[in-house]
Amino acid sequence: MEILEPKKLHKDRRHDHYWIEDGIIFETYQTIRGLRYRELLYVPNVPDNDKCDADCIAYIEKEFLNKH
Repeated sequence: MEILEPKKLHKDRRHDHYWIEDGIIFETYQTIRGLRYRELLYVPNVPDNDKCDADCIAYIEKEFLNKH
């Protein structure tokens, strides 16, 4: 039986922070023109959060990316 690596959220090499708004997690990253962001994943019923900490990211990865 093959052991699969757990899935992780996308993390740009210029990553600044993750945030959640209206059930969507976004990644903010730096560019030469300033901060930009991208939508990453629908995370229903997760409360809005201005800056996700490591525990929040671990929860999202476990519940939305690695649920079997």
